[in-house]
Amino acid sequence: MNAYARLTLAVSLVAAACFLHADVLYNLPLPDQNVNGTAPSSDQRSNIAWGDVAVYDGYNWADGGDFTIGTAGQSYQISSLTVWLVGDAGGDPLNSIFSSLTLSGGTPGSASGSPACADITGPVCLSAGNIGTLATDNTDGTDPNLSVTSVNYPQGQDFQSTKTGVFKDLFQVTFGGLNWVVQGGTLYTFFVSGVEGTVGNGGVSPYLAASDMNLGYSSETAQESAADGLLWEFASDGPEVMDSWNSLTVGAWYQPTDTDVEIQGTQLPEPASASLLAIGFGLFAIARKLRKP
Repeated sequence: MNAYARLTLAVSLVAAACFLHADVLYNLPLPDQNVNGTAPSSDQRSNIAWGDVAVYDGYNWADGGDFTIGTAGQSYQISSLTVWLVGDAGGDPLNSIFSSLTLSGGTPGSASGSPACADITGPVCLSAGNIGTLATDNTDGTDPNLSVTSVNYPQGQDFQSTKTGVFKDLFQVTFGGLNWVVQGGTLYTFFVSGVEGTVGNGGVSPYLAASDMNLGYSSETAQESAADGLLWEFASDGPEVMDSWNSLTVGAWYQPTDTDVEIQGTQLPEPASASLLAIGFGLFAIARKLRKP
């Protein structure tokens, strides 16, 4: 192997070391099955949909969830975030229910003294000043970064209402092209809001599928065990306040639930790896010189 080949190989190895790729960074998936219809009692139901269907306190509210990836000192670039929206029983396509969807996210702020906190749903009222818009896409298929697919639970079942037993449609919604950089070991929140379509659902907040991570699964993974049982909402057009709550204490629900979500992306090079990459480019430059006649 000549000098040029050896240096080219060295550059390749350095680049590979710097760009280790992890597809799925965080995963609280849709359950294996719908257990709502077969559960002998309410406290054994797993699947529920959370959303705000009307304006209250004079503001529209967006519902969502939270996640923590990695450990302190690490950084990640999120490329896509997938949630599951619950539609209606009439078979309406998602673009008839919402003409566009917006994904927002960021870190929770400090305790807020906003007047809206007096009537806020949950017990914790925080500043939403750190929450920003990550993507706004039309649902009619014209935006390449938004993917909408009609889905079922893996056993072929639709979402079943916990209150009425009526089956409703499920949509898998993926916001792509995000380039959202997050820090390891830090709690982040995300929210989904929308603009009503021709049929609407009474508000700007889609119903997000959520599940108890102890029910509805054939097996649990380490990621599924990361569920914290908290739900989140923030005033999408209001006084920049947000809150979190445990579903055991709100809405007369029987199980702690988390919004189903899958996050994909890449771990960014740490400072040492970035230095290796710089060395690699230097070696590549030397290799080019050695190759010249």
